Amino acid sequence: MRVLMISSERQLFEDGQVRRRIIEQNKDLEHLTILVFGKQLFDQMIEPNIRVVSTASWYKFFYVLDAIHRLWYWRKDKFDVITSQDPVEMALVDVVAARMFNAALAVQDHGYYFHGNYYRKESFLNFFRYWFARWAVKRANAIRVVSQRTEAALIGLGVGQNKIVRFPLAISSVILSPSVILSEAEESGSAGPDPSTSSDYVQDDMKEINTSLYFFMAARLVPIKRVDIAIHAFSLFAKKHPDVKLLIQGRGPLEERVKQKIKEFGLDGRVELLPWGENLELHYANALATLITSDREGFNMTAIKSLTCGTPVIMTDVGCAGEVVIDGENGYVVSVGDVYALADRMERVLQDPHSLREKVEGFK
Repeated sequence: MRVLMISSERQLFEDGQVRRRIIEQNKDLEHLTILVFGKQLFDQMIEPNIRVVSTASWYKFFYVLDAIHRLWYWRKDKFDVITSQDPVEMALVDVVAARMFNAALAVQDHGYYFHGNYYRKESFLNFFRYWFARWAVKRANAIRVVSQRTEAALIGLGVGQNKIVRFPLAISSVILSPSVILSEAEESGSAGPDPSTSSDYVQDDMKEINTSLYFFMAARLVPIKRVDIAIHAFSLFAKKHPDVKLLIQGRGPLEERVKQKIKEFGLDGRVELLPWGENLELHYANALATLITSDREGFNMTAIKSLTCGTPVIMTDVGCAGEVVIDGENGYVVSVGDVYALADRMERVLQDPHSLREKVEGFK
């Protein structure tokens, strides 16, 4: 089978975890061409059967046009399946390519495009993206998803269940790397310490970083992550527990607003905003719990990474909540925006910090 994939995975331009994963997953294919939305000039056979090509665009707004321009040069090639990594801009190229090569059309949906009306109401542009994505998934011959929540949303749109293929992510298969979390933001972070490091080493090394009890967040500082909710909930919890901190590791356009929110609640010294990419695994491993307070998530790799480190998760009912994070078993799930429930679950974790951790070890 000959496959053309439309992708945004620019980590394929260099040898590393992402490239090795793609090679392993597609080693049995006759041929795979991966067309990557990117500015870097790149065209290389990374394996005898896998070619990676960049759109080599001057600016991101030209990704789609440059990708279609590439397709025109390849119009005499043979592809059996065309697949894209999202149902929006990449799916637009996907649809054009499927028609050009008379190939089957596959779309991957790892986001929250159809989880209620949230995505289409985020911006004027997203309103049009939503309706195109809705058209694209109904036109597709197959749709790949990673969560039950997304599968249910697609079925609710009238997409036949026989078209949906779900690839759940197993905790044991995740290799901890901060670059994966930031892939949504089209950035990469430091790989940090070796994830195979023993827990004793992690504990010893962490003493040099932070010796206090703390809750942890690793998130892009953007509106949908609702870091303000986490700070508000922690302010309620912190009144009773002056010896516990909240560490927030991330970056994004709302950084100054997050700092202001910390001051508003009088939490200077109690809530620390950390730079991205430093000792991420250690912060996960030594936290009381990881907080996820998003309004919407397609899946949320942060939850997986926390559980991989043996740390329970307190999260809003989004993404993999109920599927990977099971309320009362390896963490707690609360309603979106429920500040008081978040504070209550932090209290429960502090009062019995070992019970959930034991269950997380059994869950892994």
